[in-house]
Amino acid sequence: MLVRVMNDVESLVRNILVNHFGVCALGLDSSMNFVEALRADSLDIISLAVLFEEAFDIAFDGRDLVEIRSIQSISDRITHKQAFKSNTLASIP
Repeated sequence: MLVRVMNDVESLVRNILVNHFGVCALGLDSSMNFVEALRADSLDIISLAVLFEEAFDIAFDGRDLVEIRSIQSISDRITHKQAFKSNTLASIP
């Protein structure tokens, strides 16, 4: 199940990057540094963070913005935040 969730997250992350930068999805490798490869600037990072927050109903902090550099790192961070949110909500009586 976790593998399927990760694939769904990675697929949506990939689609957001494709739409934001206007690139072909085939050229996006999960481990490539998209900041360097796609010449993303700080405004792109902020815009992407907002798109990811809206798409996944999560919130990024400043540390997250520094750490998200590849599709894999974004997918991992989103999955972590979703799991934390689910666990937090499940513990509320």
